[in-house]
This record gives sequence, structure tokens and C-alpha cells, in this order.
Amino acid sequence: MAEDIQYAWAKEDDALSITTLFNVASPAHCRNVSYWKWSNLATPFGKSLAAIARTDGRIIAHYSIVPMEFLMEGRPITVGFCQQAVVQKEYRSLEVIMDLMGFVVQEGRKQFPFMYAFPNDNFFPVKKKLFHWDEVDVFPADAVKVEDLLCSKPASVAINELNVFPEIGWFSQNTSGLSIRKTTEYLNWRFFRHPINHYIVWGAFDQGCLVGYLVLKMYLRTEDNNLIGHFVDFDSKDADPSILRSMISAAGAFFKSYGISEVVFWNRNQQFKNLFRSFVTGQRFKTNLGILINDQSFGTIARDKERWSLTMSASDTF
Repeated sequence: MAEDIQYAWAKEDDALSITTLFNVASPAHCRNVSYWKWSNLATPFGKSLAAIARTDGRIIAHYSIVPMEFLMEGRPITVGFCQQAVVQKEYRSLEVIMDLMGFVVQEGRKQFPFMYAFPNDNFFPVKKKLFHWDEVDVFPADAVKVEDLLCSKPASVAINELNVFPEIGWFSQNTSGLSIRKTTEYLNWRFFRHPINHYIVWGAFDQGCLVGYLVLKMYLRTEDNNLIGHFVDFDSKDADPSILRSMISAAGAFFKSYGISEVVFWNRNQQFKNLFRSFVTGQRFKTNLGILINDQSFGTIARDKERWSLTMSASDTF
């Protein structure tokens, strides 16, 4: 390790300095103290392994691994989600990156059978070459026209906006692969307790019982200064496509009322892929999915991109 840089586990008292680092090193993504605490100390599956690099009394780098409960072929496992790799511009050397990642990953190897991340194009080559990460997939986001969503045939369900998720006992499961193990607590933490992002959360009700949900978000695309929509997460009881179709149609009318003409999302939820495929008209930005296997008995499934069932909610970017 570099002689003048110290590596240590982050403490709650470091939150303010870490937040300053986030906003200096990556000013395009506004972060606050509550966000760091929410994403590292208050997660439903346990506190993160968060580490910092410090020199001259200043925090100049940060990296963390969040425990996430997954279902692998229907059985629960706890894996590590690697996030918030941030280094102050003046200290972006391989030595600092390697030392900080090594400090955190060494502990992560003891706790998780594998770790996953959505690294950017600059950071992913470092992970693969120096830390032996595997590339699972590089996949595009899909785009749909709002006008096409209006043609969806509605089901006989009532759609209401939610301000909290009630207790849900019917989450659909990808029994042949990998997906986040959704719980009511997880959904409320992810969408209603997020300290920065605003989500529009709709529930579909049949005879007063929640049978589906759809999470929307609006985003200003800076390349063309257009407001676009996101489908961030969705599910329905028994993976019923008619329930989701009804919510999609309502979402089309909602987005149209705000002048939004395009929705961008990840069509990676294996149970609903075919439903959305008929709407897709194009592809947008690409996302890297990488893994670091610690227990090789998990490797075959984790390395198979067709086994991963994902929505945008899996990434801290959205």
C-alpha cells in the first residue's frame, strides 16, 4: 500500500466526508449523507462492507459491498453487491484502486459465495484484469414508444398509487435462475425510503387485494434534454401477464400526460420478457454485469447470463 494513504473501514461519522467525496468526484450524480447511510447502514439485508482511503485527514476514495439476498433456483442465498467505487481525480492510480478494492474484497470473499456489480466501462477492465472478475453480460436497455403502450388490453383490476407496500405473500420467483429475493421490507426500503429518487408506485388490486405493482420513474436525458420514463420494477401474482398489461397501459397514459414519448427499461425479468418483447422498438445505453466467484459450486449458474432475472431496481444507478 502507498505509504501516505491509510485504508480503513468506514464509520457512520465518516458519512459527511464520504458524501463530499461523492459530489466532488462525480458531480453529475448528486448524493447526500442520508443516501450513504441508506445504502450502507440501513439496508434490509445487513450493513455493508464499506471502506475508505484517507490521506492528510481527507477521504479520497470509497468502495463498498452490500449484502443482498438472492434466490438461486428457488433457494435463498446471500451475495455481495459491489457499489460506490469512487476515487478523487488526483488519486486515480491503479495502486489506490487495487489497494482499496483488495482491502474490501478480501473480507467479502469470506462472507459471500459470489459478488456482482454493474461496473462502468472504465472500471470494468481493471476488475477483470487485476481481480479476475468474470464478464457475465453486456446488455442494452430496451426502449418502447409510449403510444404503443396505450394499446395494451386492460385486465379487470383497479390501479391505485401506493405510498407504502402492504404485506405481500405472492412474489413471483425465477425458480430456474438468479433473482433478488423480494420482500415487503425490501420494496419499502428500495422505493419509499430512498432519500433522493422519487418513484411513482402503482398497485393493481382485485377485490381489494394487491395482485401486482409497477414502479415508474422520470428522468431527464441530458444528451437531448428530453424527459423519458423508466419501468424500474414490476411483478404480479402468479406472474400473470394480464395484470401487468393493465398497469402498462395505465403507465402509457400517465407518461403521455407529461409529454413523455419513450420509456427505457431493462427487459431482463425472465418471467415477463415475452410480454415486453412485442413493445420494444429500439435499444439504448448498455450495462456491464460482472461477477467474482468465491465458491465455485455457484459458478455455473452465476456465469450464465440467461439465468439472471433483473429489473433496473437491481442497480443503484436507478
